[in-house]
Amino acid sequence: MEYHKTKDVIHVQQLLGHRAIKSTMLYINIENATYSQDKPEEFHVKVARS
Repeated sequence: MEYHKTKDVIHVQQLLGHRAIKSTMLYINIENATYSQDKPEEFHVKVARS
């Protein structure tokens, strides 16, 4: 989720402790698939009342 916030590959690489950028890119690709650009970044919360 860090890449989604910062868009900084090197920052994420250092945060995860990866030596190879290829390892980091695997995680970034998963994150991009999870947080696709088509989805809004806002969340709406509703509380049920009884």
